[in-house]
Amino acid sequence: MGKYKFNPFTKTLDITAEALIHLKDPVDTYNDLPVEGNSENDARFVKDTDDLYVWTSPNPDGDRSNWKRIPLLQNLKLDDVADGSTYGKVKKTELSDGQVKQISDGTNIVTASEAKDAVNKKHTPGSETVGGDLSGTVGNTTVETIGGKSKTDVADAVDKKHEQNKDQYLDYGGANQVSSSQLKEVVNLTPNLMEKVAEVEVSSDCAYVDFTGLDGSSAWFYVLYSSIKNPVTTSSSRYNIFVNGDNSEANYYTQWCYADGTSRNSSRANDATILFLSPSTKGFSCVEITKDMEGYYRWLARECRYDGSNVQLEFRAGCKTATITNITSLRVQASASDGIGAGSKFVLFKVRRG
Repeated sequence: MGKYKFNPFTKTLDITAEALIHLKDPVDTYNDLPVEGNSENDARFVKDTDDLYVWTSPNPDGDRSNWKRIPLLQNLKLDDVADGSTYGKVKKTELSDGQVKQISDGTNIVTASEAKDAVNKKHTPGSETVGGDLSGTVGNTTVETIGGKSKTDVADAVDKKHEQNKDQYLDYGGANQVSSSQLKEVVNLTPNLMEKVAEVEVSSDCAYVDFTGLDGSSAWFYVLYSSIKNPVTTSSSRYNIFVNGDNSEANYYTQWCYADGTSRNSSRANDATILFLSPSTKGFSCVEITKDMEGYYRWLARECRYDGSNVQLEFRAGCKTATITNITSLRVQASASDGIGAGSKFVLFKVRRG
């Protein structure tokens, strides 16, 4: 017999000059292999499996784990072949007629048909179209939501998509529907409309109301609407329109005239009055305010005071005694203590927009 030695790495017999296997009498079964009195490289055939076993221990005595099965060519199985450095084995369960039928990492299994279906339905960047349908493109599962929205929501959004330069309404069909022509009309009118600067509703009786942060050089003209109540029961009150913190009546003059039924009267006063009210009465005043081209602060007031058949009409024109450079603040101040009653209202507009 030739010279062989068992290779424990390849589990085969290698031809070698250093060792011989010693072929001993065969045994009927694996359990009949002797575990005593053996020599290294003793070899015995097991009849019932037709396998060759070699004693691999240098000790004569041991156990049957010292007998190593040597695959013979006619009995060689892939289970007995170790993986190589480049190629390895594929499990029989992953083969069909010699072809790989599935891929598995031990947990996730993908069949060849599933892999082919995924390749056929792969996404091509930039291939989406407005009319494209994403449904049913993920395996056998239909896409029901996109970004948390249902297919119905997405289809509705597409149907109602915005078409640039074709908007005709805002809040179409709603309570605040406005057409583009109506908006255009408002835009055209805007340069000709006054801009509200401030509004005040007095919550408790007070002596004055201030309007600050103004710029008469930009606005050119201001218009002040006032509805005032005199809460004082024992004293009449004048309501002055002071400018830029100069709150002294002596620095202003007014010319006034009024009509009460068939009675008329007029006079000039050293004050800045825009409205005069008797005790516990109320009135309305509209005042137009400006700084003229030479720097004089001027106003023109129209008054409607008292109630019912006692209604009176009064006009007032006023001017400051010294010039100013700008209108930066206005104050409506009562001559009577806390003469501006709760509920009085003021709205200030500037005429020139910009």
